[in-house]
Amino acid sequence: MGDEAAPPIIIPTNYGRIDEFDDISEDWIQYTERLNHYFIANNIESMEKQRAILLSACSKKTYKLMRNLSAPQKPGEKIYISTYDDIVKLVTDHQNPKPSSIVQRCKINSRSRQPNESVSQFVAELRQIYEHCDYKATLDDMLRDRLVCGIKEDRIQRRLLAEPGLTFKKAMEVATAMEMAAKNAHDLQVQEPKQVHKVTIRNEECYRCGGSHIATDCKWKDAKCYVCDKKGHLAKKCRNKGKQNAKEKPKFKQQTQQGKVYPKQRPTKTHFVEEDSDDMEDTYTKYQLEGKKSV
Repeated sequence: MGDEAAPPIIIPTNYGRIDEFDDISEDWIQYTERLNHYFIANNIESMEKQRAILLSACSKKTYKLMRNLSAPQKPGEKIYISTYDDIVKLVTDHQNPKPSSIVQRCKINSRSRQPNESVSQFVAELRQIYEHCDYKATLDDMLRDRLVCGIKEDRIQRRLLAEPGLTFKKAMEVATAMEMAAKNAHDLQVQEPKQVHKVTIRNEECYRCGGSHIATDCKWKDAKCYVCDKKGHLAKKCRNKGKQNAKEKPKFKQQTQQGKVYPKQRPTKTHFVEEDSDDMEDTYTKYQLEGKKSV
């Protein structure tokens, strides 16, 4: 017997986990549904063990609620509330009282598909509301009618109305397929690049000096052109610049002073140099103005 191997130690393995119940992030019914799946996955069939897991896993707030609802007895005492199902029902009746079927039917009759809501999302919302409408055997027919009336898309609605012997299952398949086809076609569509037309901003050019302003605001509007001797523009903008390359040379008269006669002065040869600089124009205009004052 000393050679016999010791039996293997079997360590139970738990599948999944149960968190504390949080009434802010989860509904009580959903929590108990997850708890039931946990019991099935781990082969927990004993009602006493199920009750003990529930009482130990629930939050402090939930346990206090159970105590208040089961007073004067405690949740674990076997007097009136003895089983796991009794405790679950006690909290369910408090947390999720059964809504009025009339109110739920009014909600369902006014429920339509929202602009950014998919067909599957719309149907899921309908099922949730229909849960408390007590339609029972006529549930599928009511879901079909609400889907057709509330789909809010003419193309899908016309197709559903044209379908003979339409059932809720068929309506769901057709609406979902048409929605997916429209989405795929939109994704495959080649978007043509938008044509962009070049817009050239044309600056107003002053005909007096060539600057980017209107002629009435030009500082050279009173200047005298030394090409054509006309007032109101500079030489570089003169229209006669190609016809007349230089201003006529001034004639020098014989000068006399106190009866003395001086010989005529030979004018200095001057070569015309075209200059577009505003400084030259400014100097020339200043010379003109000073000449007027001396006269």
